[in-house]
Amino acid sequence: MNERKTNKTRLAPPRATRRFLIRSLFAASIGAASAAAAAQTAVVDVNLPAGALSQSLNALARQSGTPILVEASVVAGRSAAAVSGRMTVMQAVQALLAGTRLAAQEQRGAIVVRPAGEDAAMLETVTVTGAGVAENAWGPAPGLVASRSATGTKTDTSILENPQSVSVVTRKEMDARNVQTVTEAIQYTPGVSVDQLGMDNQIEWISLRGFSSPSSYLDGLRLGPIWQSEPFGLERVEVLRGPASVLYGESGPGGLTGMISKRPSAERAGEVQLQAGNQDRFQGAVDLTGPVGETDEWLYRVVALQRDSNTAVDYVKNDRVFLAPSLTWQPSAATRLTLLTQYQRDRIGFLPQYLPADGTLHDNPHGSVPRSRYVGEPDREHYLRDQTAVGYSLEHSFNDTFSLQQNARYTRVHQEFDTVTGNGLLPDRRTLRRRLFDADQTSYDINVDTTLTSRFATGALTHTLLTGVEYSRQRYDSLNWICGTAECAPPIDLFNPVYGQTIQRPDLPVTDALQHQERLGVYAQDQIRLGRWAYTLGGRWDRVRQSMMDRLSDTTTRSADHAFTARVGAAYLFDNGVTPYASYSESFQPTSGLIYPSSPAKPTTGRQYEVGVKYEPAGHNSFVGVALFDVAQRNMATTDPVNPGFIVQSAETRVRGVELEGKLELSRQLSVLASYTYTDAEYKRSNDGYEGNQVSITPRSQASAWVDYAFTDALAGLSAGAGVRYVGKRYGNASNTIELASYTLVDAALRYDLRTFGGQWRNASVALNVNNLFDKDYVGVCLSNTRCYFGAPRTVMATVTYRW
Repeated sequence: MNERKTNKTRLAPPRATRRFLIRSLFAASIGAASAAAAAQTAVVDVNLPAGALSQSLNALARQSGTPILVEASVVAGRSAAAVSGRMTVMQAVQALLAGTRLAAQEQRGAIVVRPAGEDAAMLETVTVTGAGVAENAWGPAPGLVASRSATGTKTDTSILENPQSVSVVTRKEMDARNVQTVTEAIQYTPGVSVDQLGMDNQIEWISLRGFSSPSSYLDGLRLGPIWQSEPFGLERVEVLRGPASVLYGESGPGGLTGMISKRPSAERAGEVQLQAGNQDRFQGAVDLTGPVGETDEWLYRVVALQRDSNTAVDYVKNDRVFLAPSLTWQPSAATRLTLLTQYQRDRIGFLPQYLPADGTLHDNPHGSVPRSRYVGEPDREHYLRDQTAVGYSLEHSFNDTFSLQQNARYTRVHQEFDTVTGNGLLPDRRTLRRRLFDADQTSYDINVDTTLTSRFATGALTHTLLTGVEYSRQRYDSLNWICGTAECAPPIDLFNPVYGQTIQRPDLPVTDALQHQERLGVYAQDQIRLGRWAYTLGGRWDRVRQSMMDRLSDTTTRSADHAFTARVGAAYLFDNGVTPYASYSESFQPTSGLIYPSSPAKPTTGRQYEVGVKYEPAGHNSFVGVALFDVAQRNMATTDPVNPGFIVQSAETRVRGVELEGKLELSRQLSVLASYTYTDAEYKRSNDGYEGNQVSITPRSQASAWVDYAFTDALAGLSAGAGVRYVGKRYGNASNTIELASYTLVDAALRYDLRTFGGQWRNASVALNVNNLFDKDYVGVCLSNTRCYFGAPRTVMATVTYRW
């Protein structure tokens, strides 16, 4: 039995960090200007029952048409007495605030609610829609632009106050672009690469700022290694760029992807959607929500989807059944419990065919390999995945100072597949070797994250102190058969395949392993406000224990790692919406292997410096951000060139770059999404001869833009969208011997809202979405001369939607 000893790693910010932050912040200087208007003072009839203060304020804003602005954290957990009668909106607000130690003031044509004694000019407010519904970081955003996020802080925080780059893809944006996968949702986001395996319907392969991002999060909790999320069940998809270990434990230095599930709503609503497209795609979906009875104590939501579809590759299916019922119980204004469940069944095929570079990336005398080429055996193409999740979110406010939140979830994913892929050409450059790849894999995950939020003041400083404990356990049982000999998988003619050959699975698997991982994290974060300054300070201690039992050799390997990570950042909020910021953050990931002669490997560590400016213009639902970043990953493991079977940890990767993002609702008719990323990603140290090379699958430049326009007058009801995605030249491998050409793709959408016809059509709409409009034929990536993957061809989807 092999044992690996415990590691302790302390990641300390450099001594120059404070100097770096101060200089960076004071280097950004922008003038402030604002225009003020009096809030509405009309007398209105008010009839508000007792309940949560946030709900009462939203209801008043909706009834009166007066914007009421307040930070969600200020009213969280507070209750309001019943208010009724004929009065001005300000009088109604003051009645709701009685006994809460909050005050109201007219400002910029709205009513601003803030802690008593705080200067209203210093209050960074939350956007409220015209209907008066305040945005919540765990709920829907009012349009294409979100102003709040919880992924970067685990609290309901303005994106301006988060001293790191975070992008939010809202439900409205996903609908406008007809998003079918999570990777499609974020392909217009800066700093993101999603074509790491070309067309792939198995796992969301995502790279952030040049680093692989293997973990995704749903409702703040880590997902297992073989989970795939259905985007129709999501309210928003968020990308946090840069190290996030201070909140989430082990993770890569590039960042992470966080998703928020659709949750029950107090407003009755429903949606039915029917879709049909090329590749014989047919899909139906339904989304129902509202109160269970006549009160808001019990709320429900049911989201369901069924798909029957082929794919761009012959003989490969893409069928799915998805069901996500959820239930919320609100026994009082201080307590909320939401049960979140889902089941998903996929019956698909293996899209990555492992094609050779000869005939895809390079010319072949026998011709070009078509994108639809299937190199397996149709009668044994078998891929099934069943995944189940049961969890809850508990929120309880003890008083105005302390509130508790606990998120917990159990997930089980089982997948098994039998497939045959390519394995390189024979010398005739026509006959393709093949490889059998069969697997039976099951992942079990339990995650519990408990946080206590404390809101208090120390002199002129106001604090939102988050303290938390996170515990998770994972069991991953994996049985794999891999065989590349002609006896297992006979070769096939790549350009004129004849199927029906006998595939013989070996009696013994290549791997038969049971892995266990246990994570424990204790963390604290303090969000401090001092006038217009917003500071974020955080630290986390993690312990990760792992074991792997190899059933074939009857051996068990164990390891344990400890690490401390930190984050420090600051932002200055000008009253015109401009916010310069700077931050330093850290990450860590456990590493397997032994250093000669018997020392355990240390965790891989990451650190990032980031400076930037964010801008949210007052009175406009828009956001613009610019970020400069410097990320390094150290202690990366490579093969020991002197001692076979061991590793050395001398490799380092450094990534520097700039990101620009704009999400602009310029008018009721015109919206624009735009992004640009320049990335200088380099292997700084390597004993494999890669030093100075560009990091693989990382383009230096990539850009995207999406424009949406709603017509008026005679064309009222008609809207159109068009998008462009550019990915620059990159390399498929670390040795930089496989060069991948740049490519540009065009997407388009045409929609018609049938409400102009009135009657039974008033809630219906139709849409046509086309991705890769000009059907560009391109290679998404080549990891080697035997593993190339095509990018997705043109897809066309027609949608009929009925909402109420």
